[in-house]
Amino acid sequence: MRKIVIGIAIVGSIVVVAVVCRVLYMIACISCTFPPIREYECACSIERLEVAFSNYSKQKPNIKFKASIRDSSNTQVANYRDIQLALQKDSTAISYSFVCDVISEEKTYIKLVSVESFTGKAREYKGGYGINAIGAKELLNDLEKDFLPGFIKDQRISIVAR
Repeated sequence: MRKIVIGIAIVGSIVVVAVVCRVLYMIACISCTFPPIREYECACSIERLEVAFSNYSKQKPNIKFKASIRDSSNTQVANYRDIQLALQKDSTAISYSFVCDVISEEKTYIKLVSVESFTGKAREYKGGYGINAIGAKELLNDLEKDFLPGFIKDQRISIVAR
């Protein structure tokens, strides 16, 4: 009988410790992610979107483009992409990070998850994750007023904010 009571006490202690650790984990927000800065809907496949970004960056020497498949198993699952756009504007280097999710053959959701800029020799930093990061709204405005209209017109592609 004594062994049963000790066993129940040990199991109960383990459960209590596990619950407390889980609550602390959630409170500390160790694996939190910020909501996207902005979400867009693109009326094309992910492959067409990649080709459009690639073609546009080849025409514009101040734009660099990189896409990668987001899959931890290293298989060629084509439904998720991470896209990086790097723009050089005078002495400012600007970076936009997107996460793309394929909805169908003709629809892709694009989430802007990070905006960053580095200016001058001192490399003054603005932006980050989330719309409330210092300078993020200005960088978002630059993307939507300067980059996207030219990209959409040149590549004949439809991208609208959601």
